[in-house]
Amino acid sequence: MAMEPRGRCSLFCEDWGTQDRLLVSPTMWAHAVQAFYKALVDRAHSQNLRVIMHSCGYIYDIIEDLIEVGIDCLQLDSLS
Repeated sequence: MAMEPRGRCSLFCEDWGTQDRLLVSPTMWAHAVQAFYKALVDRAHSQNLRVIMHSCGYIYDIIEDLIEVGIDCLQLDSLS
C-alpha cells in the first residue's frame, strides 16, 4: 500500500552562526556550501516542496546567498 505524502515542505536546521559572526567566512561559505544548498533546494522544488531553513546565530552575511539559492523561508533564532 502506497502512502500519500502529507507534507509540502522540507525543513532543515543548519546553525551557521555564533552570537556575533558566521562559523566560516562568507567567501568560504559561498565556495564550499552554496552550490550544495542550491542542489538541495532545486531537488526539493522539483518535487513541489517548499524549503524552510532554520539557523541560530549571526547569519546576516549569507542571507542574500540563501535567498539566491531559493530558500523559501528562513526561520531565525538568536540573531544577536
